[in-house]
Amino acid sequence: MSDTKTNVEWRWVSKEIIEQAAIELELNPKKVKNVFLGEAKTSLHEVTSAFSTAKMYDADDQEVIDAVKDIVHRIAEEGHYIIVGRAAGVIARDVPGNINIKLQAPLEWRVNRIMQISNMTYADAQAYVLEIDRQRELFVEHIAGRKLNNSDFDMIFNYATMLDDHIVDSIISVVKNKKMIVYSEEDF
Repeated sequence: MSDTKTNVEWRWVSKEIIEQAAIELELNPKKVKNVFLGEAKTSLHEVTSAFSTAKMYDADDQEVIDAVKDIVHRIAEEGHYIIVGRAAGVIARDVPGNINIKLQAPLEWRVNRIMQISNMTYADAQAYVLEIDRQRELFVEHIAGRKLNNSDFDMIFNYATMLDDHIVDSIISVVKNKKMIVYSEEDF
């Protein structure tokens, strides 16, 4: 911890972005969350997407997406935030001084992890992981207009083979080298 102390407080945001979008749009947070990881919309959406792997977003969804994009961009511009998910790397790619990091792990590892923290069978956990992956990928593709590839990330870590502390130490080393955090003598 002593190695990471600075005179600037960093904040972590994830689900708070959804909550803020709900407040700004005066919507129930569940409705906002549903845009990202929701069930199929209506019968019309089911029919139109029956022969496609793409998720259908309607005008209400797009309003939510635009609000989330705006919030993510504002937070990124403010700085000193760790923004988890929500296609933040794509949304904030034009903001100077950001680092886009991807955590990944093999499917088997993620399924076992879900089984450890929930009461799911292997089959249910696998179906859950695959569906969450699909929804996230479709959302990011909608935002970016294309599939992402490794070149969209500054750093990629295999969460199955790296300890949290090692990942954090690596990130802090890069952030220090890029002079994104500045130390004073009293920080040591």
